Amino acid sequence: MLEHNSLAVVRLLLRCLQQEVVSAEASLLQAAASRPLYGRAHCITAVLQHLPPRSLTLTEQWRTVVSELIAVCYRMSDVVSPVVQSSSPEGLIPMDTDSDASAGLHRILQEIQPRDTNDFFTSARELEPQSGNDPDQQDPTMETKGVCDSGEGYRVTAQMVLVCCWRSMKEVAMLLGELCQSLPLQCNHADENTHAAGLVTEEQVEGVGLYFRQQLLQSRHRGAFELAYVGFVRLTDMLCRSGSQALQQLPSRWLREVLQEVKSSDPSSKLCATRRSAGIPFYIQALLSSEPKASSCSLLKLTMRELTSLAAPSALHHPQHAGHQHSTVSQVHALNILRALYRDTRLGENIIPFVSEGMQAAVLGFTSPVWAVRNSSTLLFSTLITRIFGVKKGKDEHSKKNRMTGREFFTRFPALYPFLLIQLQDAAATVDSDSGQVKLHPSLFLLLLVLGRLYPHIKAGEIQDAGTGAFRELFGNGLERTRAKPHGSPELGPRF
Repeated sequence: MLEHNSLAVVRLLLRCLQQEVVSAEASLLQAAASRPLYGRAHCITAVLQHLPPRSLTLTEQWRTVVSELIAVCYRMSDVVSPVVQSSSPEGLIPMDTDSDASAGLHRILQEIQPRDTNDFFTSARELEPQSGNDPDQQDPTMETKGVCDSGEGYRVTAQMVLVCCWRSMKEVAMLLGELCQSLPLQCNHADENTHAAGLVTEEQVEGVGLYFRQQLLQSRHRGAFELAYVGFVRLTDMLCRSGSQALQQLPSRWLREVLQEVKSSDPSSKLCATRRSAGIPFYIQALLSSEPKASSCSLLKLTMRELTSLAAPSALHHPQHAGHQHSTVSQVHALNILRALYRDTRLGENIIPFVSEGMQAAVLGFTSPVWAVRNSSTLLFSTLITRIFGVKKGKDEHSKKNRMTGREFFTRFPALYPFLLIQLQDAAATVDSDSGQVKLHPSLFLLLLVLGRLYPHIKAGEIQDAGTGAFRELFGNGLERTRAKPHGSPELGPRF
């Protein structure tokens, strides 16, 4: 009884949703005002969540419904994606260069925006019942008036259209994720009983994955790609536990493809280089989280090697290519993706072996002449400080609760000892100046923030200088030179 009722409800909601999609394809403004798409999709998802997927008997009927649901989801996405994928989805007039995307977006903008004004961000469009007046005799300075099927008048702003679009994208992601995660898979090479009970085909699953890839890599609206990420995580979870070898290999293939795209990206790429790389970090996070916990983490190791190589100067990893300069866009993407991975608690201790490389990339990136690289490096550095020392455990930043000994720090991250020492020596060398004025190295502040979190190891009442002795000596010499100058800088030495 539950299955029959659920099927009838889903079919009814599906027909209503198909009609709303047709209405939105004709006029997104009218749809946002009176027939928003996301409500029906949300209800369908809720019904599917209460189904017992492994005990369904109306297999053929459900297969037809599933195919229609996937098709209508793609149509919904095609209607609203020009808004959430525009360069300025929050309401600014975009300057998109992609002809396909901009054509649909400008059609929507022409519908929202009065032709003779530019105030549609704050002014509402009035959708009222049609009057008997001749439209040709209307005042050209007045906003165009439309009619809703119910005969009621509405006031619609661009913000309402934006909300309709990103919430529709959210429900599409939730619905597709629910279909792939909960319903039984119809494997191509399974036994006859398993094949007969499956509702979702391998081809449909792969098509949904490609849909999520497009949305995560091209959407600019944060709400849209964050919620697409939730649906994509459901899909990747299903892929790793599916019995199909072809589906299990998809995350690895998709990961290599996106890494290659990031590596070869340039200013003409469709990948978003602003907004902290938008949905690119979310896409890679979801693919890495699908890797089984008991595995050797080969995908994570591959990803971290590629990203740290892109984020840091090439000479750091490949001395023979010291003269090669990576694309600035690729470097920014790599820094932003690394920041997201270091913040991901699901990666746990598996990410710790790569902290040293990330810290080196952050410090070196802070010396870049490009502002975008410096900005991303600063965000990455802040994330690494939290990852290494933990969240702030007290009001006093210099309390031992928020610090660790030099011995412990350099034991956990031995590669940082020579790196920080060399960087500090270079920074100290810039303090001397023939003009008598102190010149501070760009990365000096980051170095002091790290070293300021360290304190000496005390054993049996004696201070053990292992790990910090060379830094203490370097600071002592640097401060003596600074104080000897007529315009010396204040003391900047760390507290160890």
